[in-house]
Amino acid sequence: MKDNNNIIKHVSTYMEKINELYDEIKREYPGNSPKLFFRGQSQQYDFILPSLMRKDNFRKNEDKMIRDFLSKDYELFINTNNNFDRLALMQHHQLPTRLLDLTANPLVALYFCVEKDYTNRDNKLHTKGPQKNGEIYIFSDFLNKKNLKISLNNDNLPLFFNYFAGAIFEKNNILKSSVSDTIEIESSLALLEKNDGSGFNTKLFYFLTNLNKLAESNKNAIDSWHCFYQQYIVGIKSPEKDFSALYKDFNEDISTSRLYHLIKTDIKSFDNHINPVNLYIPKIVIPREIDDRIKNQRGVFMLLPPINEDKEKSFTSSKSADERKEEYRISQKSIDELQESANDRINILRYKDGKDPTFIVPDDCKPQIREELKRIGIGPNFIYPGSSSVAKEIYERY
Repeated sequence: MKDNNNIIKHVSTYMEKINELYDEIKREYPGNSPKLFFRGQSQQYDFILPSLMRKDNFRKNEDKMIRDFLSKDYELFINTNNNFDRLALMQHHQLPTRLLDLTANPLVALYFCVEKDYTNRDNKLHTKGPQKNGEIYIFSDFLNKKNLKISLNNDNLPLFFNYFAGAIFEKNNILKSSVSDTIEIESSLALLEKNDGSGFNTKLFYFLTNLNKLAESNKNAIDSWHCFYQQYIVGIKSPEKDFSALYKDFNEDISTSRLYHLIKTDIKSFDNHINPVNLYIPKIVIPREIDDRIKNQRGVFMLLPPINEDKEKSFTSSKSADERKEEYRISQKSIDELQESANDRINILRYKDGKDPTFIVPDDCKPQIREELKRIGIGPNFIYPGSSSVAKEIYERY
């Protein structure tokens, strides 16, 4: 936000605003209120993105990076039980992943916001402009309907709005534990070989696009899909032939079959069923407390959902193989377009506001705020517990 009321110069001011925010939530949601999650960034970026999406080469080699890590440090993962735990541990050790770090503690977010400052000892910015100011964003397990509409329109899926905004898709589809089947499905996508991952994304958005088209002639089609799926997974036959053919095409695709194979390495009894519609919304995942760092930081993760990599396209079968290959190449979105799509999806879980950060911390205020946080026990030794942090804290003191 752009007014001075959102400029943070002291911890006390920040906590006053956080308390005002929680008071507002109590007034607006007297019963079933949203849970809030915070993200602090030490400088301003064009988009909020997980590290995987910040560089095209990371995105294109996601599966290779993960497999390299698993093979070269196998013992690190002995106590992990599922693919989400493995991703979280890799994120913890700085590997680029599709996870976005959040925290349930607003003071931890403030620490990350002020951890680095860009002012030299003469109190002059290394780089002019506001981009070195820190930012704090707020997310929730409620859908931001304004941002949901923007994302759906940009993906040419406008008729899904009522489904996600209505009673059928509830907030328990957003906040998940790391052991849920939904999270195993979505985290396993990260391990699919690149061609299979792209193939799955294409099939997923083909399914969603065609379900949106069915809704153009039957406004209840998407809600009807939900009923069809519930019957389908328990073995009840349905007269809905359009749904049957569409789901069979998605569920029996080779890329989907390979995803099921990956999932079954962790969940032997997993049934070969995925609701493609629910894959559209990002999830907030509560991880296992695998170490003191996650425990102290009250860390949670947002799991980025599959992103449509394709532009609008229509292939002509009469063209040669080389022509179709070139047509496919130019139909792929650029990294800038993919980053914008990812940012749109992440913003679906922003608490109320649009693109502007909720709070801004001026760069020259960061040292003072760091000192104030240290006085109340939020310092490096708390955020990064361990001998190295203790030594660093003592070193900086002297």
